Amino acid sequence: MKRLFTAIFICAGILYSGSSFAQNPRIDAIFSGGDTSAIMDSLMRDFDAYLDSLIKPKSFFNVSASVGTGFFSLKDAKALDYQTKNKAIFSPEISYFHKSGLGITLTSYLLKDNRKLNPYQYAVSPTYHFFKRNQFSTGIGYTRFFTKENLSFYTTPIQDEVYAFFNVKKWWIEPGIAISYGWGSKTEYEHKEVNVYLKRLKSTRKKIIVIQHDESIRDFSTLFSLRHSFTFHHVLLKKDMLILRPVILLSAGTQNFGFNTSFSSTTINNNFLPPNSIITDVRSFNFQSSTFVLQVDYSLGKYYILPQVMMDYYLHSADKRFNSIASFTVGVNF
Repeated sequence: MKRLFTAIFICAGILYSGSSFAQNPRIDAIFSGGDTSAIMDSLMRDFDAYLDSLIKPKSFFNVSASVGTGFFSLKDAKALDYQTKNKAIFSPEISYFHKSGLGITLTSYLLKDNRKLNPYQYAVSPTYHFFKRNQFSTGIGYTRFFTKENLSFYTTPIQDEVYAFFNVKKWWIEPGIAISYGWGSKTEYEHKEVNVYLKRLKSTRKKIIVIQHDESIRDFSTLFSLRHSFTFHHVLLKKDMLILRPVILLSAGTQNFGFNTSFSSTTINNNFLPPNSIITDVRSFNFQSSTFVLQVDYSLGKYYILPQVMMDYYLHSADKRFNSIASFTVGVNF
């Protein structure tokens, strides 16, 4: 039986944006990948393989767990900067899909941080899917992200996302398109101790400055795809199936970002505090990256495993234009 392709595919580079704000390390970290799990999860969801195998619609649960790699911008206390590193990500997920097309998915994202797994983000995704067997599939969805505060690495401000997709199934090469619009904001506070010279007392005193970081983002993304599934039955056992699925992706999008830093103190006159900093950036719609994905989908009855590898090439100038990551998923439909 063909299985549901649950895409907990942590993807870095599809929505990668090179930064022109190199003088600001936080902005540079934001536009060089930041959190790579927010948008591509929904864009890569593809229920075609399982739905096409059904003679008639049916309701089912899906439970899966994935381990993969992704790029995160971690705070470097020594350098007072953000350093982008490739980290392992763990993603348990449970979904329910009703035969009417309605469904809901609950996902948790965990990152190994300080030698322990840190569940840094949760997501809830109600969806609706419609398909005509061997002809086309389409769907819409909404995702609400819940992200923990005071993390040691940067995460995107995106809190809400709506998306839709349409895939043609009747040709040997199957074209598809997915669109996504995400938005959100967040505020972080940082307390910094500084030495202030008091001229009247002719001495230095330690004072506390509160630094407030406000971020907001609006992101529109489009993903074009071409794919074909090579299907093999009875590979090792009588009821198993193997699907090799190469996918070519081309991503495009636009982004509107704002970053504001303000300083305050209850013991220091505002005239002696640093000035507020306001940075905005609007990226016009353009093609961003091309990507090759290879999925190896092996199922035995209701159980399946899904290793994947992604090789991405960023289309604009950047220090590193080529990135590759991988993931491995195990799951069951019932």
